[in-house]
Amino acid sequence: MKADQFLKEVKNRGQFSSKDQAMQATRATLAVLGERLFGGEPKNLAAQLPQEFRSFLESGSSESFDIDEFFERVSSKEGTDVSEASEHAKAVISVLCDAVTKGEIDDIRSQLPKDFDILFEGTKH
Repeated sequence: MKADQFLKEVKNRGQFSSKDQAMQATRATLAVLGERLFGGEPKNLAAQLPQEFRSFLESGSSESFDIDEFFERVSSKEGTDVSEASEHAKAVISVLCDAVTKGEIDDIRSQLPKDFDILFEGTKH
């Protein structure tokens, strides 16, 4: 999936008023996801994303934290409240699930605790 299509889908699913807002949510969500993944997983995921998004995943940190902390970090990076950030993150993750292979989503999910399942509700993976 190309960057423009990815952002268009995020904009629609997240009900954003602009592509800039969709980009901000995408950047925040992928950055925090990159902080949560271990080993080579951020690079593996980045390899399947449009070039414009790859740097979002390269935090260099691999930390364990729960879904509440995930949403708090997205909120902080996005500059929104936590409830809004959680909805935005779910929109980004739903597009991510359409944009990369099922095997990659399975690899990501295998590194996340059960409380992260809420991110993937309603996705095809």
